[in-house]
Parts: sequence; C-alpha cells; structure tokens
Amino acid sequence: ISEIVYKICHLLDVTFDEVKSPSKIKDVSKARKLIAYFLHTNLKWTNEHIGEVLNRNHATVYRMVQDVTEETDDLAIYKKCLEKVI
Repeated sequence: ISEIVYKICHLLDVTFDEVKSPSKIKDVSKARKLIAYFLHTNLKWTNEHIGEVLNRNHATVYRMVQDVTEETDDLAIYKKCLEKVI
C-alpha cells in the first residue's frame, strides 16, 4: 500500500487496522473514504480490489469514492495529504 495511505491515517490519527475494522468513528470512516478515493483515482484499483484491502464490498467502495468526490472538505484533506507526500 502506498505511503499516502499511511499519511492519511497519520493525519487523522487512526491506524490502518482501524480503517480495515467495522468502526464507524468519524475519523476512521473519513480515512477509509480518503484511502478508497486515492486507490481508485490515483492507482486505478478496481472497487473489488479496494474492497478486499479495506474489508468492504465493491458497492460500499463505490459509495465511499462518490462521497469524497461530492465533499469539498474531504477533498481538501486529501489534497493536504498529497502535498505532504510529494
């Protein structure tokens, strides 16, 4: 998994194990969405593959990616993470 995945977790103060868990805590959920968005848009992973990594089904991954696309606050956090990595 890319370094940005761990940067997203660090920025939101969650672990990758928490991201893979069924937790619905806000920061964990936000990290999960941002990671799904990154893997989908930058690495061109399929929703099925992302779902395997995040322990979610492909439809849930699709919804997470759509949520980030529609949420400007999430996109701002995502861009901040990219800047820290690059």
